[in-house]
Amino acid sequence: MFMIAIATLTSSAATPHTLDKKVTQVQIQAVEGDIRVEVDASARRIVVETRDRRPGHTCALELETSRDQAVLTFGPKSLELATECRMDFTVRLRPDDGLAIALGSGQVDVREVATDLRVAVTEGDVRLSDVGSVHVVVGHGDIALSNVNGSADLSLEKGRIHGNPRGAVKASVGEGHIHLDELDAPVSAQTHVGNIQLTYLSVPRGDLNLNAGLGNIVVDFPRGTAVQPDLTAAGGSATCDLPFGTDLSVNAVAGMGSILLR
Repeated sequence: MFMIAIATLTSSAATPHTLDKKVTQVQIQAVEGDIRVEVDASARRIVVETRDRRPGHTCALELETSRDQAVLTFGPKSLELATECRMDFTVRLRPDDGLAIALGSGQVDVREVATDLRVAVTEGDVRLSDVGSVHVVVGHGDIALSNVNGSADLSLEKGRIHGNPRGAVKASVGEGHIHLDELDAPVSAQTHVGNIQLTYLSVPRGDLNLNAGLGNIVVDFPRGTAVQPDLTAAGGSATCDLPFGTDLSVNAVAGMGSILLR
């Protein structure tokens, strides 16, 4: 691994910083700030542009490179406690660059990254649009999905998961709701406290496994869908308005809530 300091970034820094080296994986690490990632189909290099918000903050951008990986780190210029560093930035990738993001506090907005994507945020929202397979872990915040074309593995401590993923979904929320639309693939979803609401455009090829500890479960299917339900609602009602059949199995448990398949 080879490390270089690309730049010291201040509130007035606006010059793009570039990386020409060809890599297969890009990792972005930051303590605080909003991160936007876009793909430029014609790009031959990685471009970092700052979009600062806090005057007077002094940050350092460091780069570590290996044979096939680049790590971009945004952080305080020094380890002194008085040094503050919050700076928003945009990273423009090449179409085949893999991506992993680790952020302490702030928002992540990723668009048109077709390769596998991994995002970890302690506190802040994550918005993913027109991406491939994703693995997202968030402490407090929302996860918004728009045209996620691969599988989605989502874990959230407190907040809401919503949007329209196209592939299989595995979602877990401690406190908050799961609301997914325009589905056509299997979903495995769990909330400790919160509702689960799913709407399907077509019958998925695979079973549904849903568990709401304290909350309701509602699933809407296309007209004529025949299901094999296994429903348990300890503290409410369990209702299936669909014909019995073998199109798919729906396994749903609501500890303190109701279940409705329609």
